[in-house]
Amino acid sequence: MNKLVVSLLSLSLLSPCLLAEESVPVEEKSSKVFVGVDYFKGESELSVGLSGGLSGSAEMDFDQTGYRLKIGFQERENFRFQGYFKIEDFDDAFDEKVYGLGADVLFIIPTQSNFSPYFLLGFSSDFTELDDETFDYSEDTLKALALKVGVGALVKINKQVEFQVGYDIQYRTWQDIKVVDPIFATVEQEDKSRTFYAGLNFFF
Repeated sequence: MNKLVVSLLSLSLLSPCLLAEESVPVEEKSSKVFVGVDYFKGESELSVGLSGGLSGSAEMDFDQTGYRLKIGFQERENFRFQGYFKIEDFDDAFDEKVYGLGADVLFIIPTQSNFSPYFLLGFSSDFTELDDETFDYSEDTLKALALKVGVGALVKINKQVEFQVGYDIQYRTWQDIKVVDPIFATVEQEDKSRTFYAGLNFFF
């Protein structure tokens, strides 16, 4: 009889603990890896300098539009890394499109809502093909390195889809290139751009 009472008392004491353990919700893990696409549009000021057989300098404004295809991950709530491939139409600055590979680091400000602002720091390696009927160059490809800073915001639509919008300021310096015909000259170029962009990210 005593053993039965002890067993019942023990069971009654353990039951709330067991129920409490069972009632603890299992926290769902959110995905950290994403792919995305951005459309960007802005304006760039291109500075050109000539030296050698022909000398001088000029500054011109050109429109920029293009797309970025991204892949990245968010390891922590306030930090994100993304890499991308871009296709850029640099208006009439170059005859061919500009292509590039780049990487960005986003420093996110966590909030209690689906809206999270961020700061961005990034770089890219760009290139374009030289195709000019008037001048012949010493190389067929023109390469550049770019640095950019920006601000933006992430808007969570659901667990898998996110809207992104932002504003970038970029400085890009192009390699020196030589004109070999019909004159001999060295061309130095750099451009500073300001672009707005918007896109979607898909987590999986």
